[in-house]
Amino acid sequence: MAMSLPSQVPHDAEATNLEREAVSLPNNQENAPVAHFKAVQEDARNREKEIRERILGSLAELAQSRDGYVLRTAIAEGESVGLKEELAPLRSALAEVDELRKAALLKARKAQEKLAGDFKTAKEAQDFGGPILAAQWRAAVKEVAKPFVMPEGPES
Repeated sequence: MAMSLPSQVPHDAEATNLEREAVSLPNNQENAPVAHFKAVQEDARNREKEIRERILGSLAELAQSRDGYVLRTAIAEGESVGLKEELAPLRSALAEVDELRKAALLKARKAQEKLAGDFKTAKEAQDFGGPILAAQWRAAVKEVAKPFVMPEGPES
């Protein structure tokens, strides 16, 4: 009896049948994984193209938006499909929105500082304007006691 190497599988009738079936597979079934991979790649390219066209088509409208979330999302999507210089109007609009937001936060902080400085005690605020003003004064004093830190949005 001939000795076979451990890595070799002895040929029997079932193994021969499997080999015949593998040889008789049509080309399209053998290449199914490759075709699937190509289809997935094509779908990804089509999605990128759709995103690119959608962003480029609505660039002027997006640049007019004053919603920071919308601008950040559009910039992130544009960068994901390779847009760089085309996104400059969106970046400048986002910078404007961030500046407006910072200005509003500073204005609110100054109003809190003013209210906190107008009265020395909650009793004084309540005598002047009632319980609502006293509650507002307490909240302003509490907020002014914290150091003011300008919140930073997500990097764009």
